[in-house]
Amino acid sequence: MFIGHYGIALAAKRVDKNIPLGLLFFATQFADILFFTLVLLGIESMSFVPGITVVSPLDFTYYPYSHGLAASLIWSGLFFCGV
Repeated sequence: MFIGHYGIALAAKRVDKNIPLGLLFFATQFADILFFTLVLLGIESMSFVPGITVVSPLDFTYYPYSHGLAASLIWSGLFFCGV
């Protein structure tokens, strides 16, 4: 999953060479950084369930503000406007 996100950032860099690659990588990971920040603040939640998946024991239970479609559109709009 993460490789695909970084692939889009690298493709965007190829289209517009003026955008710093670090900024594109930050944009790629913004929702995940926001998610873990909101988990630490108690706004969103996850739990550890050993064996839930082969790769990770994390069960993401509530994350509408970082990964929801409406929230993602709002975050994108805010960053587009330069806020």
